[in-house]
Amino acid sequence: MPGKLPYWMHQLVEYLLGLLLLFEGARVADHVWPAAAGVAVVLLGALGDAPLSAFRSVPRPAHRWADLGVAGALALVVVVARPGGVVTGMLLTVAALLVLLAWRTNFLPRNIKPPLRQRLPDGRTVGRFAGRATGRAVVAGRSRWRARARSRR
Repeated sequence: MPGKLPYWMHQLVEYLLGLLLLFEGARVADHVWPAAAGVAVVLLGALGDAPLSAFRSVPRPAHRWADLGVAGALALVVVVARPGGVVTGMLLTVAALLVLLAWRTNFLPRNIKPPLRQRLPDGRTVGRFAGRATGRAVVAGRSRWRARARSRR
């Protein structure tokens, strides 16, 4: 899809957001929520089915829903736990970025087959294949016939 981010770039941004949250968790006094959110976002990137994954266990369509689920969980933490001002801003910003990232990413696998019409061979391809297959069969038959003739002598 033109204009969409490739999946590996989506994953790289997830890693960066997770590390940002982990560093924020190490910096602020109320460090539980940013650290937990950072671990969740890094795990989200590590479990995806992409080149930069550590485990490759979550397929791409499910990863989109997982992104939205983690973003919702971050927003829910802000509403329920009411962390401090900087932490609230960080969690809401990361949640919004995850939603934007899920919306702007191409989640289609790279090796999608083209439609059947594009995969069907044309007349030239069929003719070449038939000619080459016949040639190979003739060469194989000749070599077999020669080997048998030599063994009979």
